[in-house]
Amino acid sequence: MIYGIQKTAFVDCPGIPSKGIPPSLCTVLFFGGCNLRCPYCHNKDIVLKNTEPFDVDEVFELLISRKHLIEWVCISGGEPTIYEDKLVDFVKSLKTMNFKIKLDTNGTNPSVVKNISEFVDYFAVDVKTINYKLCNSSDGFFKLMDTLWYLSRMDKPFLLRTTIYPPFVGEYFIRYVLDVLKNLNIKNIDWFFNAFDNKNVLEEKAKVYPSTTGEYIKNLLKDIEIPEDIHIHF
Repeated sequence: MIYGIQKTAFVDCPGIPSKGIPPSLCTVLFFGGCNLRCPYCHNKDIVLKNTEPFDVDEVFELLISRKHLIEWVCISGGEPTIYEDKLVDFVKSLKTMNFKIKLDTNGTNPSVVKNISEFVDYFAVDVKTINYKLCNSSDGFFKLMDTLWYLSRMDKPFLLRTTIYPPFVGEYFIRYVLDVLKNLNIKNIDWFFNAFDNKNVLEEKAKVYPSTTGEYIKNLLKDIEIPEDIHIHF
């Protein structure tokens, strides 16, 4: 399952300011494989499983040895939820060790999110595009909406993330997602915009687009009226 480990990370548990959850040091576990194929993905080797997986028992031993340093474990990928019950059992084990858990997900496996939510302290949910066929999924956006609806109704802390990849994300995308959040009655949400880096991407075609910057994102947002309860970070 686990194809990468970052023992100490400073940015992968950014907290959720609107929910009073502070940023934290964490250990990041990268679960291999993904049900989507986003051209700009920067975790190519994890998605394609180009390395040997770690032994799960050894991962537990590593985490226990660092318990005095690390309170949080970030489960990332790839897409962790493709492991379904194995992921749920793994996270349950982490909770018995008194770790706090952040789960990164693309939100397209709502049934797994529902099964694991009671063991996760907060979620980071990716909103990649409006047309998920561009990511090799015919119904990804609708499944994502199911996930967001569930998390909001269960009052489970979550943040949104979007990589500003120019072919997928523009003014129309941002306005559309804001309308969706309004229609789902999702309020007081933190939305993190990540710059696109055209190096080490999953597909060569993504390299033809220039990397985006904070200034690019600022210009993208300048003509969009952001509701007061939608907190944008970049």
